[in-house]
Amino acid sequence: MTERAYARRTSPLRGSPQHAALDCMFAIVTVALVSLGAASCLPVDTRPPAGSILLTLTSDDEPSVTTADGWSIAVDRLLLGIGNTSLGNDEASWSSSSNQCTHYSDAHYGRLLDGRLRTDQKVGTIFGLGQCNFYFRVE
Repeated sequence: MTERAYARRTSPLRGSPQHAALDCMFAIVTVALVSLGAASCLPVDTRPPAGSILLTLTSDDEPSVTTADGWSIAVDRLLLGIGNTSLGNDEASWSSSSNQCTHYSDAHYGRLLDGRLRTDQKVGTIFGLGQCNFYFRVE
């Protein structure tokens, strides 16, 4: 065995906390250099920021009514199925490229919400860019 190989195997740093700290610093420097290089390869995003719609359900009053013939109807429980929110184009906008809608997220799910609560209940948030039609479903 050569003297150099023997020194490498019996180095006082190998397996010590100092060796682990050097390995950790080397890993951090490597990750930093790689991330800087990757970020410089990406083009600048020149698109305008996307718009967003936050759809909530709120009740303003107690759901009750008095009919013309004197009957009083009160609602004890009001459950509302609402959701499937999305953005999209109408058929006329497909012919004009300036009115295109680019949707970034759709909430293709429904929620069962209590219609008697007076606090805001989130139905969904959707994001899009351009002139878009807004769709949702109430069940």
